[in-house]
Amino acid sequence: MRICSAAAISLALFATVTEVRAADWSAYKQASVAQAWSEAHIVEGTDYTIEAANVKYTVEAKYTGQHRELLAARKELFRRWGKSLSHPSEYAIMFEHEIQIWADKREYWLPIQNSLVEPFANEASAGSRLRLRIMYIGATRQERVFVVNGFEVLPK
Repeated sequence: MRICSAAAISLALFATVTEVRAADWSAYKQASVAQAWSEAHIVEGTDYTIEAANVKYTVEAKYTGQHRELLAARKELFRRWGKSLSHPSEYAIMFEHEIQIWADKREYWLPIQNSLVEPFANEASAGSRLRLRIMYIGATRQERVFVVNGFEVLPK
């Protein structure tokens, strides 16, 4: 079983892919995807919610096989998130693609780090069981946005 993760860069964002046998994911709380979604705060009546805390989860889901380019509203969220938290400007462009997962009887779209796209495409196929390390960065209106910081394809 292969584990892919990314090395930490300030405030728990990640920049480069590395294969790690003993990655430290201790800051990631074990949860269902539905639980992570329900715990993620949204500021009512705003176009964008920016999460300043490091809200991280380890979740399990199935990959639907669907992927897409990052939607414009989510690109804007990344730009605002990076600027609000004084991250380097590169943070706004670290995510250009999303993957779709199935968990808790519904579909979710998750932006995945550019550095993880190729390993993910090589390892995961439609129906693959996944263990994902996700972090909440905020929301576009009522749509919560969690990013994939690491993944593991689990045995079927």
